[in-house]
Amino acid sequence: MKPLLIPHASQSIEGFEHRPEAQLLYACARTQITDEQAERILHLAQCEIDWDSVLHLTRRDGVMPLLFRNLQICAPGAAPQGVMEQLAQECRDVGRGNLLTTAKLLQILDLLAAQGIPAMPFKGPVLAGAVYGDLGLRQFTDVDVLVHKSDALRAMDVLEGSSFRPDLPLSRPQQKAYLAYGAARHFVRADGLNLDLHWNLTHRSIFALDTESLWQRAVWVSLLGKRVETV
Repeated sequence: MKPLLIPHASQSIEGFEHRPEAQLLYACARTQITDEQAERILHLAQCEIDWDSVLHLTRRDGVMPLLFRNLQICAPGAAPQGVMEQLAQECRDVGRGNLLTTAKLLQILDLLAAQGIPAMPFKGPVLAGAVYGDLGLRQFTDVDVLVHKSDALRAMDVLEGSSFRPDLPLSRPQQKAYLAYGAARHFVRADGLNLDLHWNLTHRSIFALDTESLWQRAVWVSLLGKRVETV
């Protein structure tokens, strides 16, 4: 097996960016492909490619579904059959995981809504559905939910009462202090679901952002047939 061509952190990546492996990944990491881009993908896939490096890169960068789809469309037969079979299996796993995570997100939104807490998901499933047009085309492993700052403490209580645990336990006074200066808290559920509960999009120490105005500009998107608001 060839050694991976991934540069170490101590090495310059300037030269590596021009390797066909990296160029192939960059070319495939898009949802819309022009005729010219399709020709480039075919040309790159027919080069002497270290496919182990390509697989490593696509896992690291979370673009495996896009790589697989665009190789199928633009360069059929160019990649070794074993590589395509591996990509196909991993993409099926990604798709199943994304559907499950999205269903769990909708349950969390319903849970918060039942307590009178408006919540808006963003990134993750929302980005996959709204921008990529397909939940299976964007890899994500966690969910992000925005609530009003005035609802944040109650939302934390709801989550902790529903098998979620914060990565950093805080007393009530500590929670209130963190609420004033922080932007989000990370929670993990027993089933492995990671959730970031946001009340701001930036920490106060970075710069002030009028997060509340985002609620006025919210748009509706569809997730698994359910309409939800997002930023």
